[in-house]
Amino acid sequence: MKHSVFFIRAVLVILVMAAGHVVLAQEKQMIQIKTFDEKLKPLKNIDLSLNDGAFISMGAKGTAFVEIGANELPVKSVRIKDEKLEAASWNFSKGVIEIIVRQRNYTIVRMALRLPNGRPIPQASVLFKGTKTLTVTTNQAGEFELPLPFQEKLTSADQFQVQDMKVLRINLSENVLVAERVKALPTKTTRDQIIDFDLSRLDSIQSLTVFYAVFKNISMSNLSPEARARIDAKFRELVGRMQDSVSRRSDFMASISDSSFIAEDIHNLLSHASRESEALDENRTAFEEKIGMITNKLKKGVSNLNDDTRKSLLADLDRLEIMLIENESKFYKNQNDYREIINTLKDTYFDVQNLEERLSITQQKRAEEQQLFQARLLTIIGILIVFGVLIVLLISFSGRLRRQREALRVANEEITTINENLEAIVVKRTLSLEQSNRELDTFLYRASHDLRSPISSILGLCHLGEKMPTVELFERVKGVVLKMDRMLKKLIETSEISQEAQKVTKFSVRGVIGEVQTRLAPEIAASGVEFHVDCQDSIHLHSSATLVKTILANLVENALYFSCLRNTQHARVEVKAALEGNTILLTIYDNGVGIDDGVRTDVFNMFFIGHESSRGNGLGLYVARKAAQALDGKIDIMSESGRYTKFTVVLPVNV
Repeated sequence: MKHSVFFIRAVLVILVMAAGHVVLAQEKQMIQIKTFDEKLKPLKNIDLSLNDGAFISMGAKGTAFVEIGANELPVKSVRIKDEKLEAASWNFSKGVIEIIVRQRNYTIVRMALRLPNGRPIPQASVLFKGTKTLTVTTNQAGEFELPLPFQEKLTSADQFQVQDMKVLRINLSENVLVAERVKALPTKTTRDQIIDFDLSRLDSIQSLTVFYAVFKNISMSNLSPEARARIDAKFRELVGRMQDSVSRRSDFMASISDSSFIAEDIHNLLSHASRESEALDENRTAFEEKIGMITNKLKKGVSNLNDDTRKSLLADLDRLEIMLIENESKFYKNQNDYREIINTLKDTYFDVQNLEERLSITQQKRAEEQQLFQARLLTIIGILIVFGVLIVLLISFSGRLRRQREALRVANEEITTINENLEAIVVKRTLSLEQSNRELDTFLYRASHDLRSPISSILGLCHLGEKMPTVELFERVKGVVLKMDRMLKKLIETSEISQEAQKVTKFSVRGVIGEVQTRLAPEIAASGVEFHVDCQDSIHLHSSATLVKTILANLVENALYFSCLRNTQHARVEVKAALEGNTILLTIYDNGVGIDDGVRTDVFNMFFIGHESSRGNGLGLYVARKAAQALDGKIDIMSESGRYTKFTVVLPVNV
């Protein structure tokens, strides 16, 4: 049975876990990660991070399972903890991320550009001359990063150039480059240096360099407003061209990075190549036009040049020829590099396409395996559910059989107990009947004598009537009759106890005490006793109001009489009612003569008189106890002879 209960609990735990997994799947998704090298072989024991999150260990099989939020898919970036490796590509499909890892052929060197006083130099253009020439810009903290090949080394400050600054030294231990600003040489600007320039040739200036060379020594204040306006317009035109050129180049340079998509990179290269082609055509047309102008100038004025000017002009033409040859070689080198890059991209594309085809085959096989696994899992779950239902039914039937067996055992024990205690029960019932018979005999004996005694007294008074005054005679007869009347009332109360116990109602205890106080008011006033009641109006009792009045009337009447026997000037009776749990406590206290210890256990017996000055017939306390027992209650007594007596009635609330 214990094994069955344990198995049921295990099945329930599995079902609860499955349900919890379905709920969590709405927010997070369990995915599998696989890593491969460039030959598509599993790559083991590496750590990687998705979307710059915590590193994940791929283990000895090159696979791992992780939970990832739905908003983190598809994966934006993959970072390998080993700096010698990098993610070449990754693909996410059907809950699996497959990552191809390759060797990194460069490392990132983080450096800082500082002034000699240690202050950073922000937004400075830094040129690095190595196996490849790199140009970077420092950030606001004067820091920059150099992507250097592994074989590249930082050796000296001569490898760096900073725009408009002079490089002083380099701290290789901290990778700090120190440079200072170049002081501008003073220029001599006097009115004598003003160079005449024909404003009609202003449109021939096509660069800011030529514009600056022409107008740097010309005082603008000496020009007419019309001339200044034309010069300002030309300046704005040249600045606009330069900004457009810089913007196009910066847009192209910034659009291609490690985080950009390959499709966007190819599109940007195509756009840039188109713009360069258009620029080449424009420059070719402008170049041919300017060459024609120069040729015309040479035809017209070359004969007027002196020898020095001709030599200088020839030298310039030679340098121009050399420069054109160098530009031609650079152009062909760039074209070859471009072709090589394009071929590499094509090869990579076909490799990736081949890889995607192989990955799709792998994904298809994995999908089939997942479907098979899900079918098997559903079958196992169905079998477990069937077994669980069967076990639950077995446990239920077993519980019923166990309860029936237990009921039979209890019944057998009760029968055995009844058989064993039958004689004792008969003896107990016999003793109860004997006690009842004794009480009945005592009652008949004492009642007959007590009733005969007043009658005898009345007969004696009748014989004395001829000799006694009429008033005194009637008083004595009245006293005897009242005593007999009290006894008859006690007997009537005793006979009606069993009947009144069945009449149960809900009533206020404070109201019952008030009725008893009203009935005994003549005696209270005649005796001069201080009568106090302590009972809340909210206390209610579900019982027989008549029997509760009987109990209170007998106890209070007894307290009123005996409190006056000791001291008529300071006699005091207190009646209190209080709730205690599921019972109510009724306390009747008097400061009278008290009860001797020798007779305290007999005061509740029928016709027992515990004090020589008692005027009763010994039935008051007997009737009170019988009424309390009929209500499933009891009466306790505390007393000290010559000081006080306190009766405590304990009754169930039964609400």
